Order: sequence, then structure tokens, then C-alpha cells
Amino acid sequence: MDTILTLTLVLIFSIVTMLLYLYFSRKNPGENQSITVTEKPLLEFTTCLLCGSHLQKGEKMKTDVYRGNNYSVVHITGCPWCNGNRGNRSRQCPQCKKELPMDGYLVGKMWKKDNGKIHVQVSGCVLCTYGKQR
Repeated sequence: MDTILTLTLVLIFSIVTMLLYLYFSRKNPGENQSITVTEKPLLEFTTCLLCGSHLQKGEKMKTDVYRGNNYSVVHITGCPWCNGNRGNRSRQCPQCKKELPMDGYLVGKMWKKDNGKIHVQVSGCVLCTYGKQR
């Protein structure tokens, strides 16, 4: 009879020990595991110079390029959102801050840098660059 009582106590003790081990090991899961965090790359997008909307991949600003010797002159008429194709956002000159009409455009210079990248310097809109009053 004593052996049965001893075996029962050992069995109960081992079950309680196992339950306590399982309880405390689940309390902080992953504490001893090494976690590698991979950062998501930032989405690169272009901002329209006229309306300020973020252009998605494949959306471009409409530009007319007039080639020159040292640099080219560009006329930027806007993105699909402010050109009237997809939306009707207000168009504003980044230099004089005046609102541009639908037939207005930005005037700028474009050239290649030494590293091969194309650089565009906006002079202003057709109103403030050429001094035309409409």
C-alpha cells in the first residue's frame, strides 16, 4: 500500500511540475529566440510640381523638351491629376504662387550632371518667367 501511495505522490508531483513548466514557458514566448526584423523599403514616388500630388509608378508629368547646346528648355504642363485627365486639381506656380490656367505651364532648364542624372531647374511659370499677362 505504501508503494502505491508513493507512486501516486510522485506521479502527481511530476504532473504539477510539468504543468508549471508549460505555464511559465508560454508566459514569455519568443523571449530567447532571436528575431530578425527586415525593414520595408520606402516607396519612392515623384511629386507633381504644379499640384503637389504624389505620382504612382508609371504616372509622369507631361513635359515638352526643346534641345539646346549646353542645356535644354522644358515646358512642364503637369501630371494626369492636374491636367484634367483624371482629376481637376488646382495648379500653382512654385515660384510666384499664382494659380495657373489649364493652358499655363512651368518653364525650366534641363541638363545632365556629371554622374549622368538629369537635373531640372524650374524658373517659374509662363506668367512670371516671360512676364506675359493674361
